[in-house]
Amino acid sequence: MLRLSKDETKKMSREDLENEIINYTYSQMLIFETLEHFGILRGNGHHMAQEMAEKAKEIFNNHYKNK
Repeated sequence: MLRLSKDETKKMSREDLENEIINYTYSQMLIFETLEHFGILRGNGHHMAQEMAEKAKEIFNNHYKNK
């Protein structure tokens, strides 16, 4: 879970928030890489994690425009 204090978030720019969302989402999506190593999935978990992180940023920006 992403743990930021209220004071930390108040000091963050929009770009800082986007980067936090990207980094958090990417780290959580690396489970796909683990599943590859276990032989459960085949593909590229790293690239999937990158795509999911960018999608999370896009969704964030669509829902919280100019706030």
